[in-house]
Amino acid sequence: MSDDLDLPGLAASLARLHADPSVLLGRIISALEAAGVRTEVDWELETFDVLGDGPEHEQVLGVVMQRSRAAVFHRVHHGYLTEAERERVLPAVNRANGFLDVSAVELDVELGTLSLRTAVEVGDADLDRSTLGVLLTAAIGRVRDDWERISPGLLQVAAGHADARSAASGWHHR
Repeated sequence: MSDDLDLPGLAASLARLHADPSVLLGRIISALEAAGVRTEVDWELETFDVLGDGPEHEQVLGVVMQRSRAAVFHRVHHGYLTEAERERVLPAVNRANGFLDVSAVELDVELGTLSLRTAVEVGDADLDRSTLGVLLTAAIGRVRDDWERISPGLLQVAAGHADARSAASGWHHR
């Protein structure tokens, strides 16, 4: 065994790894297409937009997490919250996360972004395209449904028109 590091060989391997499209992303996109879901893919960033009939800011964003072998789906509010709005909405975010059973609300207190996410851990499971498509479309539906139920109350709290308790009173389980 040599202590010499083959830097050119290592660099070439890393370049090939970076240039090769993600197998996991390919499986996910193939399964979504088989399920009739239209996507717009960024192969380099390993992200995709789930295209729908609504405005662009109502779309779901998918992110492939290679380390955990998962697809994470986000529904992001189209605007940035001010510092005052962030402070007001934080208790409602905590309450919403206690209410939700699979999804989670995220508030980036530095940027002011508000979103809801859920994930499907694919791992190394040998799922056929149809089965994987069913799991992924269920997660997309969950993120959309949960956002529609939770976000109006959160945005009312952020705007100062409601408190966390009254916002939570309008949330109903599916």
